[in-house]
Parts: sequence; structure tokens; C-alpha cells
Amino acid sequence: MSEATVAAYLKQRLEELGLERLFVVAGNYTAPFLDTILEDPRSPIVITGIPNEICAGYAADGYARLRGIGAVAVTYGVGAFSLLNAVAGSLVEKAPVVVINGAPTNKEFQNSLYAGLLYSHMTSDPYSNLDVYRRITVNAERIVNAGEAPHQIDAALSACISHGQPVYLEVLEDVWRTACQQPSGPLSREQRNVTRSDVKGAVNATLDLIEVHGKPLFWAGVEIQRQRLQSEFLALVEKTGFCFTTSLLGKSVVTEDHQKFLGVYSPTSPDQMKMLVGNAGCLVGLGAWTTGKDVNNQNILSDRVALAARGGVIVGPRYFPSVTLKDYLTGLLEALQIRTLRVSAYAPEPFASFSVAAVSAPSLTYDSFYRMLNDWLKEDDAVVSDAGFPLIGAQDLHIRAANGFVAQASWLVIGYSTAAAISLSTCNCP
Repeated sequence: MSEATVAAYLKQRLEELGLERLFVVAGNYTAPFLDTILEDPRSPIVITGIPNEICAGYAADGYARLRGIGAVAVTYGVGAFSLLNAVAGSLVEKAPVVVINGAPTNKEFQNSLYAGLLYSHMTSDPYSNLDVYRRITVNAERIVNAGEAPHQIDAALSACISHGQPVYLEVLEDVWRTACQQPSGPLSREQRNVTRSDVKGAVNATLDLIEVHGKPLFWAGVEIQRQRLQSEFLALVEKTGFCFTTSLLGKSVVTEDHQKFLGVYSPTSPDQMKMLVGNAGCLVGLGAWTTGKDVNNQNILSDRVALAARGGVIVGPRYFPSVTLKDYLTGLLEALQIRTLRVSAYAPEPFASFSVAAVSAPSLTYDSFYRMLNDWLKEDDAVVSDAGFPLIGAQDLHIRAANGFVAQASWLVIGYSTAAAISLSTCNCP
């Protein structure tokens, strides 16, 4: 069997997943991996240096949201710990980021253990980096020998693309250039048991709910974008003719030029919250999360609400645990081929936006700034917003491009936007 090196193996697997940009704060422990990329003129991966680790993490997070996979490489200890907050945000908001952490050599860890000699960036605990990342990733691997490296790399990357959340690879410096087997076959996603009866049950229960309560409203959520299900969602809107809204988390999952789009509802507006959970006869959430900021810390579940997200479907008091969003959307479309819904329409006025309000004074104010910004936005422009007041003001900006709005609307870290905007400028998005 032909051999590669551990660094070449990881590089090849990342290329297979379509990675074209690696955000880096370089360090000597990761240098063999970075050199392996640089030594290959045919590699599509471009190394982009970022001034500090947390910003490199935000850049990888923004890239992952729009490209389906992101990666960041740092060095042991000081780099990995600085990166933690960014990766925690990727976990919460389901951004598939691969964290690559170069670590000291096996000999250096032995010297630390038996002689008390601490090398650069080390603590006295050889598992300190790994233990922390186990809590904020869906798979964390510490690679200490080349023989097991292919299995560990594949396990982590498979978990990343299967769950759409970050993973962690810690590779000791002396392992990078060590020979290992070549990749054998393509990476595969983790298999999940899907109960067809649960899919059918969730679909029928949802259609029954719509017919009983009438005046349905779709709530398009962030998972539509994360799972690349825009086409399926738009087909459902076209088939039913139902109006839809989004929250900040789901803003621009599809173009906001769509004639059935009502706008981004504001959880701080009693009228819009009432429209979301009360005035509509029933609410069908598709990939939407009930985060505190999205629902104003209210429990919106009721016999008038169906929510499909996080790998399951809730319809009124019933829960169907083995139903993916993709299967649910497909099931709804298939059921509507043979079942005609007889329901009253729900077509309220669209939510107010900056485009219908003139700037009343020449002075620069919070409101006038966003109104003018809204007028400047073009069809292919993307907006990256930070948390806090910028996010509140940005919710009514009219985003014509699908995937044209990026923000951390659940984790809500301050400082995310600048680094995430760097990633958008490098990935030909949206």
C-alpha cells in the first residue's frame, strides 16, 4: 500500500471536502502541516494569516456558514485557548469548523512529564487542550502516532460534516511528517437511523394542524441555509402559497425579494411577536430555533405550532424524534401531491422596513444611518453585523442575495463581524 504523511493525509481530506481557505496564526508546532500545503502548487487551499487566534476562528466560522466547511490552524496552548470563544460560537450556531492544533513532540511531552521541563506554550497537563475542546466540539482527537492518524482524522471530519459543528484535531509536531497510509475511499457521513413512519407521522400531523387552525405562516430558520435546503423550502412555498417570515438567525436564508416574504419579525415588538405566535392560525417552523433572542425568551410551543429543527419535529403536543429537516420537507412536498389543503389564507401586511420610511432630517442618527445603508445595498451585496444595537438596526435591511446576511444572532459575541467579513471577501460568497 502506498504511503503518505499525516500532514498530506489531512490536506487531501480537507481538499476533498472543498476547503479552499485555511485561516492561520502560524506557529512552529503547526509548521510541517502548513509547509505541506505550501509545497504543493496544485493545492486549492490558500493559507490566510490572521493577526490573532480568536479572529481566525471568527473568519473560519463565517467561511463555514457559506461554504459548508471552514478550518483554522493555531499552535498549542496560547493559540488554542485564545480560540475557544470562537469555536464555542460555532458549536452553538452549527458552523462546521475544523480546528487544527499543532502540539509539542512526543519527546517533549515525555520530558515534561518526567523531568518537569516545560516547552513553549505548555502546561503541566498534556491533555489540557484536548479536555477543553472535548466540551465545545462534536469530536476531538489527539494524534500521537501516524498509524492511527488516518482513522482519527476521518472520524473527526466525518463528524464535522455529519453534524455541521466544529471538530478538533491536535497533532504532535513529530507526527506531521511521519508516513501513514493513503486515504482509502471518500469520506462518509455518519449514518443516522431514520424511521419512515415517524416522517409520515410528522408530515400528516402537520397537515392536520394546518387544516384545523387555518391561516398558516411558515417560519424559515437557519437550518435551511446550513443544510443547503433552500430549493426544497422554496418549492414548498410555491406549492402552498403560504407567506413566510424569518428571525435574525435565519435572515436571508432565501432572497428577501420573494413575494411571499413578510420580513424579519422583531422579538422586541409585541405586534410582530403576536403575529408570529397568535394572529396566524398556526405557525410551522422549518429549521428555526427557539433561542432567547428569537422568541423574546418566551415558550411559543402550543397546539398551534409545529417546529422542525435539531433532528426532530414537534407538532403540538407530539414529538417525532427521528425526522431530519430534509426528510420532513421532502415528505411535505410528496404529501401535497396527493392531498389538497383547504385552509383560509394568511396574508398580513409586510413588516415595516427602512425602504418605506424617508430620512426626515439631514443629521446622522441611528435610524437615518440604517435607512441610508438600506438604499445603498445592491443586489449582490452581503452584510455582516455585530451583536447588540448593530444587529437590531440591521434586521430590517433588505437583503436581496440569498445567504447575504451573516451574524452571530444566538451566541452574540462582540467583535465577530470584522473577522467574519474577511472570510466572506475570500470565498466568493454569496
